[in-house]
Amino acid sequence: MIINLVKEEDNEHDPDAIAAYLNGQKIGYVANSDYTLIDEVKSASKIKNLIKDNSQAKILFIYLDEYIIAKLL
Repeated sequence: MIINLVKEEDNEHDPDAIAAYLNGQKIGYVANSDYTLIDEVKSASKIKNLIKDNSQAKILFIYLDEYIIAKLL
């Protein structure tokens, strides 16, 4: 499954926010706090400058029915 990643630099809660979209609908955000990150997963702040304004990622698996692990394309 491929999702679209869109930077939200005007996000009032997090200037590093990256929204995740599936079929044109926002489904969430790339994790960006120590509380929501697991193991070696990179945060939104870490990948923000590595991706274009609109990029894609492939969902690899879902961990504990809560964490979605995806690979940047």
